[in-house]
Amino acid sequence: MRLGSDSDEFGQAFRALPSTLPEIESNFALGNVDWKDHVALLDEDGVFHKVGS
Repeated sequence: MRLGSDSDEFGQAFRALPSTLPEIESNFALGNVDWKDHVALLDEDGVFHKVGS
């Protein structure tokens, strides 16, 4: 997943399990969780698994 806005995080990326993409998209769209919140939830390999995992 790559951020596509003109913010400070432009061009940064993280990996995510395919099953988590709807959750990520919904949270971004609703403003529930932002980019930095998702990055904080990455595992030691830089992969997003699930909010609260």
